[in-house]
Amino acid sequence: MKKLKKKRLKFLIAILALILLGGSLVYRLLSRDIPPFDDSDLAIEYLPIPNDENAYWYFIKAAELLSADSKDLKTFNEQLDSQKYDKEFTEKFLEKHREALETFRKGLECEHCQMPKPKTPFPILPHLSKLRGMARALSVRALHFQKQGKEEQALDAAMEIVRFGHMLENSRAPLTNHLTAQAIKAIGLGRLRKIVVDTTIEPEILKTWIDKLEPYKSNEQGLTNALKVDYALQKMMIDFMAKGRSTNPFERIRRSYTFKPNETKRLYAETYRSFIEKVSRPWSVTSRMKGSEMSDDEVMKRVASPIRPNEVGKILHDIFEPVLKNTIRQKFKEKVAVSATQLFIALKCYKLDY
Repeated sequence: MKKLKKKRLKFLIAILALILLGGSLVYRLLSRDIPPFDDSDLAIEYLPIPNDENAYWYFIKAAELLSADSKDLKTFNEQLDSQKYDKEFTEKFLEKHREALETFRKGLECEHCQMPKPKTPFPILPHLSKLRGMARALSVRALHFQKQGKEEQALDAAMEIVRFGHMLENSRAPLTNHLTAQAIKAIGLGRLRKIVVDTTIEPEILKTWIDKLEPYKSNEQGLTNALKVDYALQKMMIDFMAKGRSTNPFERIRRSYTFKPNETKRLYAETYRSFIEKVSRPWSVTSRMKGSEMSDDEVMKRVASPIRPNEVGKILHDIFEPVLKNTIRQKFKEKVAVSATQLFIALKCYKLDY
């Protein structure tokens, strides 16, 4: 009887050992990452542009010069919000900051505008608010020309803001910068429409701004480049996370199950390829994309119970995907804004004619 019990016990121990061994092998198999893959189609090429031929550095310098006088700049920009025009203050401000305006104009004359290649997955971008503040200051400058009766000069000044935003869109910068560039472009278009409302320029002259706006509709190449730069930043972020793994072998195995760098990169690569393909597609295709964001509770639940392999990588991907969907939609808002401004000018020409 005792021998039988011992045999049963040994048998149960053997079965348990096999289960544990099998489970361990399955776990290790599920924890394996995929090998590196080819994502050369998502690589972004940076041009060798000297600083004195790169509009980006002129724009940054001009924005720095303006923002150094933060108190006056705030007062100056308040004219946009309050719709009150202070001629004396505006003239003094523009004269005081002539160097910044001349630097900005030098940037507009450059053929290329390119941001330096990011070196970290978390680039610090303090200049974005300064560039947007400069666009607002340039909008007040256009208003100043209009108040002085220099309507054509005012329209050209507004167009300079549109070109400024368009050049920043082409600067091979991340999506955050691209969205700021779109906002700058919108400031220029808004000022253009306000000038047109009260203009008395001859219709034959005014309608030339319709053609001038044509090249500044949706910037598909600029958005494509921004998506590629953003993908490069996501890869750097994944590598950064992977390097922070524990030296404890059991912890390392657990983490490799929940977070696989190469598999996560492939998820991102497939998504970015899909969105880059949609950049040139019509609204009828992109409007069907759903962009619901994950709630904080949903994220915490998935982190707390990572059942699926590479769950952490999938969470990172799923959090960010709606941002890309909204960015693609923003392209159409920009295109419509330019077309609407062209139509606005055309209607004003008709009104002046009749």
